[in-house]
Amino acid sequence: MNKAFTLVELLAVIAILAIILFIAVPYFMNAVNNSKYSALAKDEVMMANTAERYMIKNISKLPFSVGGTTQVTLSTLVSENYMNNIISPFDKSVTCDGYVLVTRLTSGDYDYTPYLNCDNIAGNYTDDGLVANFKLNNSILSSTPNAINGSLTGSLVSGINRLGSKDSALNFTSNSYVDYGDTEFEFTNFTVSLWIKSPTNISTDATFPKHVTNIVGKGNWNSANNWFIGYKSSGALPAASITFAYGILWNAGPSLNVASFDLSVWNNFVGVATATDQKLYLNGNLVSTVISSHTTVSNDYNLQIARSSYGSIYFTGLIDDTKIYSRALTASEIKNNYNLDKLRSY
Repeated sequence: MNKAFTLVELLAVIAILAIILFIAVPYFMNAVNNSKYSALAKDEVMMANTAERYMIKNISKLPFSVGGTTQVTLSTLVSENYMNNIISPFDKSVTCDGYVLVTRLTSGDYDYTPYLNCDNIAGNYTDDGLVANFKLNNSILSSTPNAINGSLTGSLVSGINRLGSKDSALNFTSNSYVDYGDTEFEFTNFTVSLWIKSPTNISTDATFPKHVTNIVGKGNWNSANNWFIGYKSSGALPAASITFAYGILWNAGPSLNVASFDLSVWNNFVGVATATDQKLYLNGNLVSTVISSHTTVSNDYNLQIARSSYGSIYFTGLIDDTKIYSRALTASEIKNNYNLDKLRSY
């Protein structure tokens, strides 16, 4: 004789199923979302590789001088039958647009950096506000149309980036740094993003960041007329926190205690300034906000990576993909960029 389930047993089964769904659904949705980011990253690589094939057949269009740039639009690659349209993996009704920036690195070496926009919002990929893109892939040139060329002090040491690729990040050691001259980034709204990795997470080690250690910045920490992402500790050594400031004093910006994250692994930090507030993001997540207006940032100091521009304090470790925007990126843009940057191989 078959025995029917009691109400208690049925409720227990339903509760178990609900728990399983509660655990499984987020993992499933996350996997689906990650697959979309992966597809977009692969589309970017395909676009860059296709632009390289295009240039092989159109050699006269290559930039002539070292540091020179030219653009190959996605529409050109499609119209001349080098590739098909790219459809957004997030919205199949959206056809992406974009371009590949070709930068001459040496007499016979070129960099191909894709810029792909698959947003279904008004605007164009040329309006993204990206004014500097220091990829630091064995080169100190900026992969943007305004090609900002820097000079290196010390040895250029290539390192392994967050994806495990060799010669795809710069390893700053022995007081080495990059200087981009008196390059002004004077904006009401501003964003700086970069990837960093220190050699140690132990504060007593000699290579642990010290107070007033710029990762990237321009100006004097003792003045509000500056901007930077760097480490601080109120004058004591070693550094106690990482902070961002744009047109405000060094101790007034959003910051994060170094005990809150592992310095010895790759981390993505983003600083965002508007007319009313400033924010610091770690790996796509907002970690600190201050409500503050800022002064005009225009000074005679040089833009430098891995060194405080007014003092001989240097960052030791790896730096990669440093980007500067003339607008304030939104939280969703920062999250999307982080998810993509974890996959980008160019």
